[in-house]
Amino acid sequence: MPWCTNLDRSNNEQCLYIDCRGFALSFSPHDAVVNLVVVVVVVVVVVVVVVVVVVVVVVVVVVVVVVAVENLVVLVVGVVVIVVLVVSIVVVVVVVGAAEAVAAAAVVVVVVVVVVVVVVVVVVVVVVVVVKQLFP
Repeated sequence: MPWCTNLDRSNNEQCLYIDCRGFALSFSPHDAVVNLVVVVVVVVVVVVVVVVVVVVVVVVVVVVVVVAVENLVVLVVGVVVIVVLVVSIVVVVVVVGAAEAVAAAAVVVVVVVVVVVVVVVVVVVVVVVVVKQLFP
């Protein structure tokens, strides 16, 4: 089923429309299940991303506080990680909230990119910490 444009919406075409809150709306009743699934998926993905980001921020802050006192490199990497996480959250919020016709696929892509960036950065921080501990 195609995504609605503003023209489609005004002509009550049968298509899937994503409103400014990222929730799917449709003009045909048989799409109600699709809409519900999209809403549930978007909400679940956003909740998971928020939980992951919060956990990662807490872990990074703990690592930075414990290790960075003696290591400037880890401190810099930790600060970069926190900045990347904050920027990622802002990007997701802006993309989901600002664009009136954001497709669910675009939201998923943004979320996946954010998760990948977070994972990569955390792996780098862990490797740096381990290497610095093993080879002081």
